[in-house]
Amino acid sequence: MKYTKLYILLVGIMFGFSLSAQNVEEEVEFLYMKAKYLYDTDRHEDAVNAFNKVIKKDPGHEDALVLRGASKFGLAAYKGAMKDFNRSIELRGVTKDVVGWIALTHYKMDNIQQALNSLETAITIDPKNRILWTLQGDIAMDEGEKMKACESWERAAELGDTKAERKMASNCGSKVKKKPTGDNGGFNQGIPNRTNTSEEEVESEDDNILKEDEVISLGEKEEDKSDESEEEVIEDEDNDDSDEIEDDEVLSLGDKEEEAEVETARPDKDPNEKAIIEVDEDLTLEIYGEGLGNRKILDQPNILILSEEDGVVAVNICVGRTGSVKSAEFNDDLSTINRQSLISLAIRKAKEFWFAKDRQKEACGVILYKIKGS
Repeated sequence: MKYTKLYILLVGIMFGFSLSAQNVEEEVEFLYMKAKYLYDTDRHEDAVNAFNKVIKKDPGHEDALVLRGASKFGLAAYKGAMKDFNRSIELRGVTKDVVGWIALTHYKMDNIQQALNSLETAITIDPKNRILWTLQGDIAMDEGEKMKACESWERAAELGDTKAERKMASNCGSKVKKKPTGDNGGFNQGIPNRTNTSEEEVESEDDNILKEDEVISLGEKEEDKSDESEEEVIEDEDNDDSDEIEDDEVLSLGDKEEEAEVETARPDKDPNEKAIIEVDEDLTLEIYGEGLGNRKILDQPNILILSEEDGVVAVNICVGRTGSVKSAEFNDDLSTINRQSLISLAIRKAKEFWFAKDRQKEACGVILYKIKGS
């Protein structure tokens, strides 16, 4: 009887520990999903704080480490991002998502040789990642290696990178054929690539060269988000259906799509003309690049920015033909304010703009938030 009671006591203790561990695991998973939602909606400062809670309860949570690093990257906190990526490597070794992030972070920190070394490893592991090929092309062009840059951009364009297409047209004067591929080719933790499934030819252009700070896009999210996975279709001039917008480009904001006015590019307008928006006495916006300054704005978000210092927060944006902002990322080269809360707010608000439809292809430019300190 004595041993029976002891056995029952031990079983009860073990069962209690099991329930406790299960409860902790469920709590960590709940906190992680909440943090991931904040990351997916570009609320990077809140996401970092949420991932901190996950990692405090589970210091070895690999996905939380990577996404916290990605959120820090979005806030231009590159040293902190690098620490998280390196810690992830210590826990689970080199993976394609982490090494890709490390290459991007080294590039942003102007560690060009480290970025190149990381890129070689990343491309070897993940040869269908269009972001990495585009980055390799940008670095090669910076280093004066035009032929290598064109080759890398061509590879990125074949995988569906529209920015690489424009760089090819502006710098290399050649045509790009997109090859069908079944691999999304993006980082597993937040920067997937979308590829076209049909072969299309993109005519070369003599448009202005994109600035190098327009290269990396953190606005594209995971492949399971179908409302953000629209594919960009470049149409030939003699296509009889050129007036139609593809079904997969109609987003959830259907009421805006109905009232959107169709605007076509006009050659007599300056593609770098700036649109000036005075939000209030403390904030003025400037929008420009690839004709965005001439494009009618159908909807703009309410923006309230409180700052004690004067300065500029710059955000790169890319707008699809239906008018939605497909990606938004912090532009540290044009910014004079690096406060993380303002960066996170500026990125989030940039994605809430809605422009008029345009039959031409995707356009990328910049929103400058010019702030007067109170």
